[in-house]
Amino acid sequence: MLKRKDIWDEIQMSQATRKARDLSRADTVKTTVGKRNGSAADAFKKEYGKDSVPAGYDVDHVIDLQLGSADHVSNMRPLDASVNRSMGAQIRYPIKDLPEGTKSAT
Repeated sequence: MLKRKDIWDEIQMSQATRKARDLSRADTVKTTVGKRNGSAADAFKKEYGKDSVPAGYDVDHVIDLQLGSADHVSNMRPLDASVNRSMGAQIRYPIKDLPEGTKSAT
């Protein structure tokens, strides 16, 4: 179960809730993420413009690559950096020792 941080403001809490909801609705499997060509931020900004990611935000994969999603701008959105990094770590830690292809229960 993904957890929100008590120190987050209302917007961050809302973003964390949305991320958890999107993940719970997806059919996910543990996937080893290979080498990528460029960053998600570069791809997103190329598609939507250099000002499309506010200061303090990361470009997040809506469904994480480590859960088998596509590395495509249609699977990306800006997300508060603290929320993005916390949620990513919360996903990564419990699945790190699972075999490739294991269905996730996020």
